Amino acid sequence: MNRTGLFVTLILLAACNKKEPVAEQTAFADAKLCTNCHPGQAKTYRETGMGQSFRKADLADLERIMGKKATYFHAPSDRYYEVTGGKMRRYQKSPTGQEINVVEDSIDYVVGSGHHARTFLHREPNNRLAQLPVSWYTEKGGGLAMSPGYDSPRHPDFRRKITGDCFACHNAYPTSGAGGVFPAELPQGIDCQRCHGPGQAHISAVQANRGVAEIRQAIVNPKRLAADRQMDVCLQCHLETTSFELPNSLLRQGQDAFSYRPGQPLAGHHLQFDHAPGTGHDDKFEIAGAAYRLRQSACFLKSGKLSCTTCHNPHDIPRGEAATKYYATVCRSCHSDLPGSPAHNLSADCVGCHMPKRRTEDVVHVVMTDHLIQRRKPARDLLAARAERHEKPGEGYRGPVVPYYPRAIEPAIDQAHYLGLAQVTQASNLAAGIVELEKAAQTYGRERPQIYVDLAAAYATSNALPQALATYRLAPATNLAAQRGLGSTLLRSGDAAGALTYLQQALTQQPDAATQQELGRAYLTLGRLPEAVQALQAAVQLDPDLIEARDALGNLLAEQGNLGAAEQELREAIRRQPDFANAYGNLAKVLLSKGSAAEAEAALQKAIALEPGNAPTRYNYGVTLAMAGRFAEAETQVAAAIAAQPDFAEAQETLGNLFARRREWARAAGAYRQALKAKPQFGRAHLGLGTALAAQRDLAQARTHLREAANDPDPAVRQEAAELLKALETAR
Repeated sequence: MNRTGLFVTLILLAACNKKEPVAEQTAFADAKLCTNCHPGQAKTYRETGMGQSFRKADLADLERIMGKKATYFHAPSDRYYEVTGGKMRRYQKSPTGQEINVVEDSIDYVVGSGHHARTFLHREPNNRLAQLPVSWYTEKGGGLAMSPGYDSPRHPDFRRKITGDCFACHNAYPTSGAGGVFPAELPQGIDCQRCHGPGQAHISAVQANRGVAEIRQAIVNPKRLAADRQMDVCLQCHLETTSFELPNSLLRQGQDAFSYRPGQPLAGHHLQFDHAPGTGHDDKFEIAGAAYRLRQSACFLKSGKLSCTTCHNPHDIPRGEAATKYYATVCRSCHSDLPGSPAHNLSADCVGCHMPKRRTEDVVHVVMTDHLIQRRKPARDLLAARAERHEKPGEGYRGPVVPYYPRAIEPAIDQAHYLGLAQVTQASNLAAGIVELEKAAQTYGRERPQIYVDLAAAYATSNALPQALATYRLAPATNLAAQRGLGSTLLRSGDAAGALTYLQQALTQQPDAATQQELGRAYLTLGRLPEAVQALQAAVQLDPDLIEARDALGNLLAEQGNLGAAEQELREAIRRQPDFANAYGNLAKVLLSKGSAAEAEAALQKAIALEPGNAPTRYNYGVTLAMAGRFAEAETQVAAAIAAQPDFAEAQETLGNLFARRREWARAAGAYRQALKAKPQFGRAHLGLGTALAAQRDLAQARTHLREAANDPDPAVRQEAAELLKALETAR
C-alpha cells in the first residue's frame, strides 16, 4: 500500500467510533480486495466460524478429517453411506446381500466451520444445490451421522433442495438464488460485506483518493450505527425463534432472502414470530437461537446496552483457554464487585457456570453455549443424548403465532396482513388466521392484492375450495402464485378442463416441475393420455428427484402397455427414494403384467412394510394372492384394506366375491351392499349382489340389481348380468 493509502486507512480507523449515518450502497465487491487495507482483521476473521462457514469441497481436507473412506449405517432407514474420493454413496442390501438402490453424488461444497459440524452439498446439473444426507460432527472425536432432520425411517435422502432462505445465512450474498437456482461461482464463506454492506463504492473511493468523509460514508461500520441497528446486523442470521414449523419469519413484500443491507432496520426486511407464551416452548434451545436466548437474559433486559459485540469481536473470536479468560474479563467489566463477594465462586470460568453448554433440540449431535445468562446452572443433565424430533403434517405446534421482532408491526396494512399470514403459513392457527386475513382483504385487498393470494391459499389448506377459487380470482392475472393456485384448486374441485388454462399460463410465466406435474394430472383426468405423458416427462426433466411425477408417469405408461418404460420409471423413483411405498405398489402391477409374480409379491410386501395402512396396496396384494389361488391370504389383505378405508368400494366388492366363492351368500350380500353404499353405480357390485340374492331365492331383489348391472358401461358386466337375468326368467 502507498503512503497515501495507509494515511487514509489510519484516519478511517480513528474515526470508527463516531455514530454517524451511512449512505446505502448497492454494488458488491470481490471481498479479497478488503485484505489490501485490512490484512490483520482479514487474517483473524478467516479463522472464525463465520469466515469458514461455506467453501468448495477439498478432497485433501475431507480425507484429513474422515480418512480415505468413512462409512455409516443408518438402521432406521436401512441405508448404508460411504464418503470416499470426494463423493457420497448410498446403497441398500438385497436379501442375497447384493447392493441395490445405489446413489452417488459428488461433494461439491462444505457448509459449517467444522467447530461443531460439517454438512455437504451437491451441485446438480441444473445449478440447484442439494443437501447430502450425512454430515460430519466433531462430538466424541468426530464421526458421520445423519444430517439435521434426517434421523428417521423416512427421510428425503439426496433429494432435499437448498433454497435462498436457508442459504442466505451460511454464505456471502450470491448474485442470485431465485427459484433455488444459484450462480456457477459462489462466494467462499460469509465475507466482510455481510456486516459492512456492499463495498465497491468504498473501495472505489479509496482507490480514487477521495476525502476521508466520502470514503467513510461509502461503507457501513456497525460501530457508527445506532445501538438497535448495530444489533440488527447480528440478528439477521443469529436470531431464529425456531427451526420447527411455526413460521419463524416472513419476508416483507418486495424483499428476498438476499436483500437485507447492514444499516437498514431488520424489521423492514422481515418480521419474526414466536410461539405464544405459556404454550410449552419458553425454554427451547436451538442451534441458531443465540440472540433469542440472549434477549431473555436479565443482563440484556436490565442493562439497556448489552449487545452481541459487547462480548464478541466478530473479526477475532477466541477459542479454548483464551476464550475462557477473555469472556471472564468481559463479564467483570460490568460485575467488578462479584469476585470479592464471599457467596460467589472465584472460578475464572464465568461462562461455564452462567452460560453452560447444552445440547441443541434441532441438531442433536451438537453441543453449544447457551446464551441465556442465568444466575445458576440448571441441575438437569444439559448434555444428555436426545432423539431427533420429527413433526408430521398437522402434528406440530397448534396455537397462536405472536410477533417477536419487532413486537409492534407497522404500518397498519402490514399488521393486518402479516399477523394473519403468520397464523396460516404453516397452519399453526389456521381458523383464526383466516378470519384475520379476511379482515385484511376487506380493508387492504385492493391496495395489496397479495393478501387475496394468501387468503385463497389458506382457504385451500382448510379445504374451503369454492372460497379459495373466488378469492384467487380477485388477484391480478399476472400473479404467478394466483395462477398456480387457481389451477391446483380447480383440479382438486374436479374441473380439470378449467385447471388447464391456469396451469399453462403459470408455466408460460415460469417453468416449474410441480406445476408440470399438476398439468399432467389434469390431462390424465381428462383422458388426454399422450399429453399427460408429455407433461409428466417435462416435470421429471425439470426435477429428476420429483418422485411423485415419476410414479405417476410409470403408472400411466403401464396403462398404455409400455411396460418396459413404466418399470424403468418406477424403479428409478425407488432408487432415488427407497421408502416410496406407492412406487413399489405400482411396480408390482407392472411385474404382474409381465408375468413376474414372485417379484410382484416381494414389491407388494415391501410397500406394505413401509405403509401398513395403505388401503390400495393392501387391496392390490389381495387381488394378486387371489389370482394365485391363495384365497385365505387374499381375504386377510382385502379385509385390512377395508379396515384402513371402510368406503373402499372395490375392496368391499372383492371381499364379497371371496365370500361368494365359499357360497357364504349372506356375508357376500353384506359386502356387496357396503360397496354400493360407497359407490351406488358400481356395476360389478350390483352383479355380485344380484347373484347372491338369487342364491338366497330373493329373486325380485336379485332382478333389480341385475338390471342395474345390465346397464353398466363395462360390456363384460352387461353380458354376465343379461345371462343371469335370462336364466332367472327361464327358471320361473
